[in-house]
Amino acid sequence: MARAKRKIRRAEKLLERIGEEALDFRDRGWRFLDTEKGHPVDCLIALDVDRVDAPTVFEQLRWGGRVLCAGRKRQSIEIARRAFTRDAGYRVDVEPTSARLGPPVLGRRWHYFVARRVWLMPPGKHTLRFTYNVRLTRHERSEHDYAVLKGVPTREEVLERLRQRFRDTDASTLRTRAKKLADHVFPVFLSREVSFLRLLERDMPPSLQGRFPRVLGVEKGDEGLVRRMLMSWLRQGGPALTRLAFAKQAASMLAMVHDRARIIHLDMRLDNMLITPRGVCLVDFGSAVRDDEDIEHTSMLRSLFTQMMVTSEVQQTLGRMKEQGELTSASLIDAHQKIDKQADLFYLVLQLPRADEHSSFKGLVVPGWDPRERELLEQVRDEVIRPRDPENPSITSAAQLLERLEELEAQLALPE
Repeated sequence: MARAKRKIRRAEKLLERIGEEALDFRDRGWRFLDTEKGHPVDCLIALDVDRVDAPTVFEQLRWGGRVLCAGRKRQSIEIARRAFTRDAGYRVDVEPTSARLGPPVLGRRWHYFVARRVWLMPPGKHTLRFTYNVRLTRHERSEHDYAVLKGVPTREEVLERLRQRFRDTDASTLRTRAKKLADHVFPVFLSREVSFLRLLERDMPPSLQGRFPRVLGVEKGDEGLVRRMLMSWLRQGGPALTRLAFAKQAASMLAMVHDRARIIHLDMRLDNMLITPRGVCLVDFGSAVRDDEDIEHTSMLRSLFTQMMVTSEVQQTLGRMKEQGELTSASLIDAHQKIDKQADLFYLVLQLPRADEHSSFKGLVVPGWDPRERELLEQVRDEVIRPRDPENPSITSAAQLLERLEELEAQLALPE
């Protein structure tokens, strides 16, 4: 116990020495790197620098989170610093320096540096989803002094992802696909995302400003399509929400997107939601469509969205549940492989009862005080996907879902 207290005091003294750079650690809280691994946090402190491993730190930090690495030996700190490079997914905010902890003469000197996780995905990691290159970059006029840079991957990067996913496809076919994706498909979707974010900034009420990314700048290629976009960083973190509070805010956001901005998101996964001090935020509008948009009029868009209706996680889940009889709502069944607001409603409500288990929301979405909360959220989910009258569902919009959640909130407020 005494040793643990000394360790905490030493960490606090180091934070005193780094001045303004310690604000994150004090405002958002911190934990020691060498404690039992838990959910990702905003700030870590490592006092045993010889045990610091950059990939391990990456996993334990939220995107944009920072680590303070410290030790008694300058050489050890300099060696550790070399691991926290841009290629490893970091930016060093405080280069190696030293401070004396304790009395001016008798205090022991410690060496340290502070690094920030700036890449969204771990270096070298490939997923089944074709992702853009997304990282944080310094932008002093932005909140948190950082902005998000989202760019089209190079042909070589796309080709490598294709090789990982389609190992039996010949090299020539993969190169052709990579060229099409990097030169046309990705720029088209990124250009569309810029347009939708600007529509949201124009059409959303002041109360919801700051709960969608704001476009700060774009860089276009020769064809006039966006290849890189700079946008505001919605930093994950803030007071925890109960499952019901999260559900209400998410439903409210979707209702405003559908009814006021007239946008269909089409990718309502929890991965595309954030929790900030402002509340639940919605991101990644690259797959979105305006509800009156004529996709059929443009051959490229018709082809891209036809393929997306087959390959998207939302549509695949919708189709599987339809085939297995787990989904009976006529309005949802009719939305299969179609551009429809019902697909957004379906995937949102499907995830709400277990939002607290999503890796990005650990510590940010928590069970409510009433043990009936999850059960009632599951009942709402079933009311949407398996209504009593499949031909006339009682909930067919995000606005109706929000009303039902508000009724549930009132129900939980009543004594059992």
